[in-house]
Amino acid sequence: MSDPRYRVARHVPAPPDEVLAAIQGSIADARRSDIPAQVRKGVRGLVGKVRGERFSIWLDRIWEGDQTELVGMVVAAEGGGSDVQASAVQDHNAGPTALVVFGIAGVLAWTGNGGVAWVAAGFGVLLVVTAAIRSTTGITSHDEAAFLLQWLQTALDPLAPPATASAPDAADPESSTAAS
Repeated sequence: MSDPRYRVARHVPAPPDEVLAAIQGSIADARRSDIPAQVRKGVRGLVGKVRGERFSIWLDRIWEGDQTELVGMVVAAEGGGSDVQASAVQDHNAGPTALVVFGIAGVLAWTGNGGVAWVAAGFGVLLVVTAAIRSTTGITSHDEAAFLLQWLQTALDPLAPPATASAPDAADPESSTAAS
């Protein structure tokens, strides 16, 4: 998705191995009750995988269908620490699924089942067109994408240094609370 609402780019002072371990640990610690009610319907929980420098997180649904997935990577930053980049994508497996359907259509046509082959090919075209429309228009579950991005931010927060609050300037007469 090209929509910036569905992307995260964050620097974390911890090394990549620690960041990936924190993401993996947060996946393991995730509970269904942590998922907001508007997203929780039909969801068993949060699942994901970490492979090398890449990770993906998605909601484990009771039924198969459109799925919003958070995919990202963690790389070592030049000045130390890690750069984390992630984006929410909708059903990014549609392309490979369409290729499988087209392959099945080809086998059916080759074996003399032309009518069924045309139905399978039509289904493959439908998958490709639907994926293209979603990709260009950004149709997705906004609630799911927002939850997954917030979940990642929460998983990364313990690795970031605490923000320091600035104290008000004591010599500033405008900030005085005394009655005039």
